[in-house]
Amino acid sequence: TFGSTVVNGDNDPSNDSFAIEFEAVVLDVTGNVGLPPAPTTLTNQASVVMNGGTAVNSDPVDVTVGEPQLVISKVFSPDQAAANDTVTVTLSVLNVGTTPAYDVLIEDAFPKSRFPVIAEGITPSGFTYTLVDADPNWNVTYTGGPIPAGGTRDFTFVVTLANDFASGETYLNTAYVNAYSTLPGDDPNERDEPITQGEDTLTGISPELRIEKTDHVDTAAPGDTLIYDLTIYNDGERDATGVVVTETVPQGT
Repeated sequence: TFGSTVVNGDNDPSNDSFAIEFEAVVLDVTGNVGLPPAPTTLTNQASVVMNGGTAVNSDPVDVTVGEPQLVISKVFSPDQAAANDTVTVTLSVLNVGTTPAYDVLIEDAFPKSRFPVIAEGITPSGFTYTLVDADPNWNVTYTGGPIPAGGTRDFTFVVTLANDFASGETYLNTAYVNAYSTLPGDDPNERDEPITQGEDTLTGISPELRIEKTDHVDTAAPGDTLIYDLTIYNDGERDATGVVVTETVPQGT
């Protein structure tokens, strides 16, 4: 309600008005849905009454509720590697929601026994990389933001495989977006969004050598010349280096 309002006595409608401005908070309640396919629409309409007369209503004004929604994908590159190799891990975080995501926390844990060394790669602007020694794991952590609606942030780091990472060994690894919210900072009215995750599998490979030998004959007389053929095969999925072939010639030849 208002008290007396003075109106200019010039019969000019352009200066016979006043404005009221106020703030309303969109509540973090179940009924306020900010994501497709059916985001909530908040409709507001004002009315004015003078001296107990008939109310005059304004046109309705609609506001659509929005909120972020993050999805994360993870890729090992390459996804097959041998002991002591380095592999690049890429985490891609996409905001498929309708408003920015704030205070984002991304975490990815690796067992130290299988990945003894981890190093930072590319960290997007606005985020901080931290490697936490959470024995028996390494915990790769990114904090920051915001990620705008429709925006993607790519994070990379490099892991080194243990020297006993065996051929055929598989490692399924999952990265998590463990926290993000609708407002920056610690605001009591913000909505904390749910955890999301992405995963990929790394497979160990190695050379697998075998050797075949033939002398082309079953019998030989003294003075005959024997020819030995050695054929070496690599049946593995990795090039073999530092190969040494040893042949022990039998006595009597």
